[in-house]
Amino acid sequence: MDNKNNINRENKQIKKAIDKCSKIKSNKGTQSLGLDRFSYADFVLLSSTLAYAIVEELNEEDLSLLISFINMLNGDLVMLRTQEAIRAGRETELSQHQEEEVLEETDTLADAIGETVDDEMIADLIRKPKKKKYKKKKIKKVK
Repeated sequence: MDNKNNINRENKQIKKAIDKCSKIKSNKGTQSLGLDRFSYADFVLLSSTLAYAIVEELNEEDLSLLISFINMLNGDLVMLRTQEAIRAGRETELSQHQEEEVLEETDTLADAIGETVDDEMIADLIRKPKKKKYKKKKIKKVK
């Protein structure tokens, strides 16, 4: 009975964690951690400081496991970033294809309309710029 209760608690905790992750992912476009404000030197200093502190605290086995975990995390992040870039490229390609189709349709419509409309009618429909009228000022001669 205790095992079932423990499993149910763990499942609830996992569901809560998944819900939190999905909320964070949905707010991904609006929130920023501000990491872009750090310079390259700041990142080098931070990483070397963290590496030194971690090496001082962990034994060889734990350090090996942590390094493996970080490598796996890095690989997953690269894969997800690549997938996101591929999706964005496909969406861009699709929108360009749709724009080309619209342009082709407008060209065929313009050709069809151009065959039925005379050049004189088109000239009548085009707006002609208005000419500005200037008032002539009379200048008085001073003696």
